[in-house]
Amino acid sequence: MNKKISTKVGAIFMAAAMLLSIFAGTKGAPDTVYAADTYKVIVNNGTGSGDYAEGDNVEITADSTTNGKYFKEWKVIKGEITLGSTTDTTTSFEMPASDVEVTAVYEYDAPSIVSQPKDVWAYWEQEAEFRVTATGIDLKYQWQIDIGDGYGFGDIYGAEDSTYTMDAVYSEFDGYKFRCVVSNPGGTVISDEVELTVLWPYIPDIPEYVITATAGEHGEISPSGDVYVYDCNDQTFEITPDEGYEIDTLKVDGKAVDITTSYTFKIVDTNHTIEVTFKQTAPKPPVEELPAIHTQPQSVSVKAGEQAVFTIKASGSGVNFRWQVDKNDGNGFVDIAGADTTGYKIDVTDVAYNGYKYRCVLSNSAGAVTTDIATLTVTEKVTTVDYEILDGANSSWTQNTDGNIVIRGNGEIAKFVSVKVDGKVVDADNYTVTEGSTIITLKPDYLKTLSKGSHTFEIVWTDGSAGTSFVVAENTPSVTEPSETEPTEQPSETQPSETSGTEPSSTENDDPAITAPQTGYSFSRAPFITLFVVVLAGTVVMTVRRKKSCK
Repeated sequence: MNKKISTKVGAIFMAAAMLLSIFAGTKGAPDTVYAADTYKVIVNNGTGSGDYAEGDNVEITADSTTNGKYFKEWKVIKGEITLGSTTDTTTSFEMPASDVEVTAVYEYDAPSIVSQPKDVWAYWEQEAEFRVTATGIDLKYQWQIDIGDGYGFGDIYGAEDSTYTMDAVYSEFDGYKFRCVVSNPGGTVISDEVELTVLWPYIPDIPEYVITATAGEHGEISPSGDVYVYDCNDQTFEITPDEGYEIDTLKVDGKAVDITTSYTFKIVDTNHTIEVTFKQTAPKPPVEELPAIHTQPQSVSVKAGEQAVFTIKASGSGVNFRWQVDKNDGNGFVDIAGADTTGYKIDVTDVAYNGYKYRCVLSNSAGAVTTDIATLTVTEKVTTVDYEILDGANSSWTQNTDGNIVIRGNGEIAKFVSVKVDGKVVDADNYTVTEGSTIITLKPDYLKTLSKGSHTFEIVWTDGSAGTSFVVAENTPSVTEPSETEPTEQPSETQPSETSGTEPSSTENDDPAITAPQTGYSFSRAPFITLFVVVLAGTVVMTVRRKKSCK
């Protein structure tokens, strides 16, 4: 084979190899391609929910404002994100490597008064009516009066409708001022002040005309029925459809006029009629409200092994409950599987649960709200030990002495907490604690403060206690009985003088033979001395026998 043939063959082989590689690439198994991890975005009351990869720019838009409410702000329920704006209806954020939940928050529009009350002229004992018309949802009305006594306006009890009617007025009411406070959760607005003028006396010769006012179903006209108007006076009628209805026709003296919610007859000089009918407006879908939390979860403190329960009270339609826990591990709050009721119970707690935080997310089609955070505190379960008093039980101390009371218990001094007497903790300055198990010495100064009688005593350790009692005895003077050996004791130098200084001197004073002067009559003492000695000896013998018999 020559060189040219060889070159051509090589080229053919190279082309074939390239074709084979192409076919192998198309028909063989493709290289494995791994999709990026995605995370979920939940947008409550808005659009933008879906799955996104970390770093994606996520744009969210709040729903259109509902009737009577306006968009206030975005609230981040879950996830570590920074919104481009929290107050714009459309905003964005960078997707983190975790799920995200945000909610568009709405608030009430403040009420607005569209028809102010007007000054009222009324004759004595006739009715006076004040009326205000306002827009907004969940409106509350409160009429007020200023009677000119310097205290200003005060609420009129029971005047809580858009219309306030006085059944009869009197001359003393003249000049009273009235106004209406209209409020809802979005704010408060106060109407203009109007004045009541009472006409007195009644002038019967003024011409009086009747305006007959009627209204069909689903609304009202005020005043209604036969309304009497004096010549050349004006009379205004207010028309109010029921919710979900609007004015269909308005006729004055049988002729259709432009529809309005307020019609005034000017300078009345004849009888008139006014009639109004109503029709249903296009139905609007009901606006579901966010769940309302009435009772927040409370923090709980238990010992290890005990049950812990968290509960809430809430209201709302179609409410879903999701309990979450923050284990202080840096992951924040995460959902607890199966915890989807108004209460969450931990059957057996462990000290590892100490410091865990719990909350509940309540949601429905209107959005989601989150409860306050409740903290779980778990402490070690302490086993109580029954200690004993080893020494000093039932001790006794005599009042006003310098002795003390020493009581020893078998608890470790390292676990010693306090001493109680009669159930009250004793100040540490009133006793000493020494080692030897635990030795308590009650000081005399403290014992002197205690009343006579029995007192309880208790030593308290961290894991148990031991108790006994002691007695405070009264200190009474003792009576010393003469000893049997006293006659054999040698008398002191002063004893003879004391003895001879009393009885002998008394004897000498009582014996006339000793103290009386000599009269010449000789008197011998010997017989009497002998008799005294015999009597004394007999007395001594009887005393000795009596003592022996007692022994």
